[in-house]
Amino acid sequence: MQRGCALTGTIGEATGYLSGIFGAALAGYTGVLVSNSAIPIWQEARRWVPVMFVASSAAAAASVIDVISQSERTRVVTRIFGTAGRIAEIAAARKVEQVASAIPKIGEPLERGGTALLWRVSTGLTAGSLAASLLPARRRKTSIVAGLLGIAGSLCLRLAVHFIGNASVRDPRASFQQQRLRQRLPPDAP
Repeated sequence: MQRGCALTGTIGEATGYLSGIFGAALAGYTGVLVSNSAIPIWQEARRWVPVMFVASSAAAAASVIDVISQSERTRVVTRIFGTAGRIAEIAAARKVEQVASAIPKIGEPLERGGTALLWRVSTGLTAGSLAASLLPARRRKTSIVAGLLGIAGSLCLRLAVHFIGNASVRDPRASFQQQRLRQRLPPDAP
């Protein structure tokens, strides 16, 4: 009987690692699809959107585990994994903002209106999750708070990407400015 449980545990462990690898690839692929669409803002930030999606997915996965896990060993691993994901998500979102705003009209949805507010709220929630996860006195309640903030931040980021994309598509001047800039650049420019 013990041998069957050990085999089942080993198989479960192996499939967990495989799902993590394929899950990260799927999250990155979603970012690639978004950034290779006809949406001006995501076209401009096409190199950073997949990175942001993978980092946000890692942060969200760690956040969910923070909320549901009772094991201290598991929480130590997710604290490291989650911290890396949260830092990378904040940094990648900042880079997306910087690159997309290089052409002012394209970056407008990141700077004005409800879409900009949602974008900033997502970053604020993720930063709050990071801060809570780094508190020195780690208690179960702190892990739950960090997890809930991380989940909310990731959800807000996905909603922000959707609504910012909609706002970017509705503004034809953004496409025109992007096309004009591309005509002036040398052929080998990104």
